[in-house]
Amino acid sequence: AVRRLLQERPPVRGLAVPGMPPGSLGMGDDPQASYAVYAVPSGTGAPYVFMEVRPRKA
Repeated sequence: AVRRLLQERPPVRGLAVPGMPPGSLGMGDDPQASYAVYAVPSGTGAPYVFMEVRPRKA
């Protein structure tokens, strides 16, 4: 998500992964994990799904 953020440079304040999902950074390794990464827009507007993290392939 960070690579995509740096490449695309959308007008956002940051990224968030709510709920501390298994497999996300710092939450243990789970190759089957999937979760949504939200972008928090600059200015007004609600957070939106920036990308979906899918299970890793073996």
